[in-house]
Amino acid sequence: MRVTTQMSYYTLFNSMTSNLEKYNRTAEELSTGVALTQPSDDPTGIVDATSLKQSKAACKQYLDNLTVAKEYLTALDDCSQQISDQLTHARQIAEQAATETSDAEARAIAADEIQSIIESVLEVANTTVRGNYIFAGYNTAEQAYGTTGRILEAYNATGNTYAGTATSGGEFTGTDTASYLVRVVTAGDVGTAEYQVSEDGGETWGTVQTLESSIHVFDDANGEDLGVTLGFTDGTFAEGDEFRVDVVPGGYNGDDGAIEYNIGKNSRIQVNVTGQEMFEDTGLLDALYKLKNGCEDNNTYEISEALEDLGTVEDNLQPIMVKAGIRLDRVETATNSLTTMKENITNSISNIEQADLIETAAQLTLQQSALSASQSALSAVLQISLFNYL
Repeated sequence: MRVTTQMSYYTLFNSMTSNLEKYNRTAEELSTGVALTQPSDDPTGIVDATSLKQSKAACKQYLDNLTVAKEYLTALDDCSQQISDQLTHARQIAEQAATETSDAEARAIAADEIQSIIESVLEVANTTVRGNYIFAGYNTAEQAYGTTGRILEAYNATGNTYAGTATSGGEFTGTDTASYLVRVVTAGDVGTAEYQVSEDGGETWGTVQTLESSIHVFDDANGEDLGVTLGFTDGTFAEGDEFRVDVVPGGYNGDDGAIEYNIGKNSRIQVNVTGQEMFEDTGLLDALYKLKNGCEDNNTYEISEALEDLGTVEDNLQPIMVKAGIRLDRVETATNSLTTMKENITNSISNIEQADLIETAAQLTLQQSALSASQSALSAVLQISLFNYL
């Protein structure tokens, strides 16, 4: 077959172009250190690298979630320790106040100390992480505990004839603290006895009303119904029997929402404890207020009851504190595991994408020689073609 000068030219030109493309690609690989610059370089490697990058991104997100989870759980662990310390202090005060050697003056001082403990506990209850109230459930934008709204257990005055149970309740709608006195003015049973209410410590009294099994407690002559109720079981009331219901700081504003974070493909972890669990279900705040009132009233019976309640609170808090510690350990373990996984994935991606610089440099040298040879051959053909033309 006759090979023309034009055919030789095109053959050599295509060869030189191909060698130039290979040379440029290898030069780019050597300068950047990246072996895969386009899908055609290594289709299988591109697929593997893409999958690994997705796994790496997932690891990063899980690690970010674990960082937040650790902040929550570390704060929760710190709060638990503070509450435990305050509880221990309160029990020491209660033990001293319950002794016969303590007098009314000493118990009044003890009441002030308990009030300070209550305020400290409420501060802990309103702890925030990243601007979120960690004990408020899902309602993280609002303080878990407000400055009022907590209706305390009804207090039966010493010497009451009534032997049944008085139970306070309702939903306080006011904005200030309050203290209500209920005084029986006509003896009798539920449905026949009569009572009055005072909101100023007995200075003034509302109208006389029939004492039913459930009553709304407010001085109807000088105040308004703010939602406080008092319920009674069956029993006989004597004239002069008194009950007190206090509304104090510490109304719970949160809900029972459990905040969880994904820390793995099929793994989630709860990072909060609600105020309902920590302060309500354990009986912590109620026990502290009972102790305070017992000390203020110089009532050793109520102080002793509060001391027993604090022991129960301690037992109730223990599982919550242990659970928080276990979750924190789990976060540490998961963080270490994912960090190692992310490093391994990064290395795998590097092995696929990164060039072997020594081998690439050798290839560049060979390709440079091939390119020079093709350029020389093409140049010779061009000179022959030009000579023929002349």
